This record gives sequence, structure tokens and C-alpha cells, in this order.
Amino acid sequence: MRDRSGAGTARLEVAPERRSARTLDEATIAELVDIARAVERHFGAPQDVEWAIGADGLFVLQSRPVTALPEHRRAAEPASALSLVMKTFGARE
Repeated sequence: MRDRSGAGTARLEVAPERRSARTLDEATIAELVDIARAVERHFGAPQDVEWAIGADGLFVLQSRPVTALPEHRRAAEPASALSLVMKTFGARE
């Protein structure tokens, strides 16, 4: 958020009871999960997906391969951007 002068950002306090509140509803989370899965299927590997929500819905801005996974995790249990999104937003597979 820009400050009133339009030259920088504004720092706003968030009420303590709102600090841990979800910002995405279940339908949006489900749509995000579906899109993340489709992106990973398309590229055949875990992806770091950048997305945004606009007036017309959810948009994928860009996707990059996840390259910073520890080797031991990669071999034992593939981690992915999808897993991170689901964990962060409390979605279930």
C-alpha cells in the first residue's frame, strides 16, 4: 500500500485478532491447488508458482522450477510448491 503522498509504502497496524486470520476462502484455495497441480503436471517437476488474484479471478504470473530442495528430501519424498501452498493455507489433498 502506498502512503498518502504516493511516494513509498505505508505501514499499517493489524489488529491482533486478525493477524492469524485466513485471507483466502476455501473455494480460492481449491482453485489455487488445481492450478498449481496443472502447472506441475505441465512441466513435470515441482514449480515455484507466482500468482495473483484480480477482479477477474486467479492468475498465474510465472513459474520456475524449484531448485533449492535438499537432496535427501528429493529422494525420499518429493516436495513441491503445491505442498507448500497447501500447508501454508491449510488446504487438504
